[in-house]
Amino acid sequence: MTDADASSKRAIVLFAHGARDPEWAGPVRRLAARLTERDPACGW
Repeated sequence: MTDADASSKRAIVLFAHGARDPEWAGPVRRLAARLTERDPACGW
């Protein structure tokens, strides 16, 4: 397996339990935005 093959198999899964307060989703959304900045191909 080449490095290119290995990098194409990496994954990050973000999940969070729901909450009544819509602001609670903020930290997860900010994390997703930072991951997208680092790798726009991730497709968030």
